[in-house]
Amino acid sequence: MKNRISFSPAPYRHSILSLWTVVVVLLSLNWGAAGQHQTGSRKPLVLAHYMVCCSHLGHDATIEQLKNEMDEAQDRGIDGFVLNIGAWSAEPYYKKITERMYQAADQTRRQFKLALSLDGLPLEDSIDAIRLATVHRSQLLTDDRIFVSSFGGSAQWAVSVKEGARAQGIDIFFVPYLFYPLADRSALLGQPSRDTYVASKVLNDMPSLDGYFYFGAARSPDDLAKAFLTITRTVKGAQKFTMLGISPYYKGFGPRNSRVFESNGFQGMKEQWISAIRAAPEAVELVTWNDWAEATYLAPFGSASDQNVLNYHWGPLLSHSGFLDASRHFIEWFKSGIEPIIVRDQLFYFYRLHPRDSDGLINLRTGSLGKPYGWQALNDRIFFTAFLTRPTQILVSTKDREEAFEMQAGVSDFSVPMNLGSIQVQMIQNERVVATKLLEFEISSLAITGNFNYFSGNVTPLIADSSRPKDSEK
Repeated sequence: MKNRISFSPAPYRHSILSLWTVVVVLLSLNWGAAGQHQTGSRKPLVLAHYMVCCSHLGHDATIEQLKNEMDEAQDRGIDGFVLNIGAWSAEPYYKKITERMYQAADQTRRQFKLALSLDGLPLEDSIDAIRLATVHRSQLLTDDRIFVSSFGGSAQWAVSVKEGARAQGIDIFFVPYLFYPLADRSALLGQPSRDTYVASKVLNDMPSLDGYFYFGAARSPDDLAKAFLTITRTVKGAQKFTMLGISPYYKGFGPRNSRVFESNGFQGMKEQWISAIRAAPEAVELVTWNDWAEATYLAPFGSASDQNVLNYHWGPLLSHSGFLDASRHFIEWFKSGIEPIIVRDQLFYFYRLHPRDSDGLINLRTGSLGKPYGWQALNDRIFFTAFLTRPTQILVSTKDREEAFEMQAGVSDFSVPMNLGSIQVQMIQNERVVATKLLEFEISSLAITGNFNYFSGNVTPLIADSSRPKDSEK
C-alpha cells in the first residue's frame, strides 16, 4: 500500500519568496536609471542563440521548414534568433544555411528578426557575413544599425570587425561576448566577481563597443542570477547596451567539458528570469535554442518521448519543452515590466531518468562511461513548477509512495524524492480530477537513456471547470 504524505507549498504571485530575491529587491530599490528599460523606440528584446551548424532539421532544411521553426519560437514570445556562425569560407554550408535562414525570416508574417554571432571567424569572413545580412529586411537593427554579436574574440579582432564593416559602408551595433581577460589569471585575484571584471575590462579596453553580452550558461543558477545584477549595473554605468544569457540547464561532454550544474528543474531558470527582470537589460538571449552538446537547448524536436536528433549524434536526447513553455510567463513579464495574470492551469515537470550515482556516457568520441564533474551536487528529486488560476490538489505517485500537495493560485515549485519506476500525476480541483498523466519515462538505475540530462513536459487540464468564478463574480 502506498504511503501518502500531504504538503502545502507556499506559492508566489507578484513576489518571489527567497533570500536571494530579497537581496535582489533591496538592490533594485537603489538601481536608479540603470535598472529601468530605456524608453522610446527601443523595446526589451528576447532573442535565442541558434547554432547554424546544428538545426534538428538538418543542413538541407527548406525555407518553409525554417519558417515553421521561427513560428514556434515566436509563438513563445521570442523575437528572433542570433545565428552562431562557427565557420564560413572554410565550411561553405554555414553561408548557405545562413542565407536560407534570412530568406525564411524575410517571409515570416510577424517580422521575425535575425542577427549574427561571429564565433571565432577570421576578419574577412566576419565582414562577408555582415555584408550578407545587410540586404535582408529581417536583419535586426538597433539605433538604425546592423546588430551583431559574437562568442569570443580578442580586443584587436573586435575593433577590426567594427572598423572593417565601416570601411565597407556598414555601421554595425556591436554587442559581443568577449572573455579574453580570463587568460590573465593574476588579474582575477581579489576580484569580487570574475564575470563582472571581464565585462568592465572589455568596455574599458574598447570604448567604441556599443554594448556587452554576458553569455553565462556554465555556472550555477545562483551565480548567474547574481552576475546579472552586477554586470548590468557595470554596463549600464558605461551607458552601453546590455544583453544577458538565460539558460535552462548545462551538461557537457568530455574529454574537456564533462561537467554538470544543477538547476533543480525549472527553479534555476526562473531565478535567472527574476534577476533579469529586476536588472532590466535591453535584451535577453536564451542560451540556447539548439546546442545539443551542452544540454542548454530549448528547441522542440518531436513528440515528448522522441530522443533522436540528427541520427543520435549526441546520443539520446530529452525534450526541454517544459523549460521553453514555462518561460513564456517570464518572457511576457520581462517585456512588459508587469507580471502577467495566469489564465490557464499548467503543471510542468522536470527530472533526470536515473539517480546521480549512475554511470553515463561522458565522452562521445571514446564511448567511455562515468560521471560528469559536479555530479555530487545533483539532487535526486522530481521537480514541478505549477502555474495555477485557482487552488489545486496535486497527487504524485512513484512506486510505493504517493504525495499530495495543496497548491494555491499563482506560481509555485515543489518536488518529490526520486524512486525507480513509473511516475503518475493527478490534478484535482473542487474534488474533481481534471487531469491524469503517466509521465513518459520511468526512472531507471541505468543512465544510458538519460545521461544526466533533464527531461521536461507538462500536464494541462482538459476539462474546463464550470465552477470557476466569472470576472463579474470576483
